[in-house]
Amino acid sequence: MEHGSYATYECAQTFTPQVNFAINSVRLYVRRLGIIGNVTVGIYETSAGHPVGEAKCSAVVDGSEWDDIDSEWIEWKFATPYALSKDTRYAIWLWGAGYNSSNCPTWRYDDIAPAYADGNFERDTGGGWTSYAADFLFETWSLK
Repeated sequence: MEHGSYATYECAQTFTPQVNFAINSVRLYVRRLGIIGNVTVGIYETSAGHPVGEAKCSAVVDGSEWDDIDSEWIEWKFATPYALSKDTRYAIWLWGAGYNSSNCPTWRYDDIAPAYADGNFERDTGGGWTSYAADFLFETWSLK
């Protein structure tokens, strides 16, 4: 299963670090639908389990060459790592400005047997974020 991210249908994944660490990058399992260009990912604080405020760090990747059939792991590297605190919920928010349901990045998720207990799939259709019992496929990375 996958979820497109565009102007009126945005998506995020919340997560809770088990240790303090500085996040350097994220990898998401994505593909492109139609024609896309820049795709941004940001790390956000959360309130009531949903993304809020401004991105604490973000990165942009050109999605124009992504596969349009099969999902693949794509990495967003942050110019400045951001210090995450243990047991604090954060959100990875994926978006692309100006996209629509025919031309957008899509993010794969597991709705059959979500494996990640410390976060949720989040969706905003314009009226605020809603949490779902599913998980987007993601990885967080830190330099040692």
